[in-house]
Amino acid sequence: MSKIIIFLVLSIASLIGEELFFSKHAKLAPLYANSAKFGFSAPKLYGATIFINVVVSCFVMMMLGGKVGSARKRLAEQAKKDGDKDAEIMFALPKMQAEGFSDRYVYMHVSTVNL
Repeated sequence: MSKIIIFLVLSIASLIGEELFFSKHAKLAPLYANSAKFGFSAPKLYGATIFINVVVSCFVMMMLGGKVGSARKRLAEQAKKDGDKDAEIMFALPKMQAEGFSDRYVYMHVSTVNL
């Protein structure tokens, strides 16, 4: 419940801040005027909104991918120290499907292949 209240307060504060900003900087107000060039009415700065969303989402995805990669490397090193012989294989790439490293898995896999 408190997260919703915080979100509403921040939304209202941003709208009030926008009004105060444009009351002081009247030259920038035409950028928010509607433009009907493409058959629909959208503010002139709408393209900047799309651009910022693309840039920020790309940055966040690269940051999250870096965290996953560094965690994978750290856990592989820790598993090697603990004596796991398959640590390099297990932590090398993302596992897209279940794989086994036991002798039973290898026996079952080899026995199903027609030679």
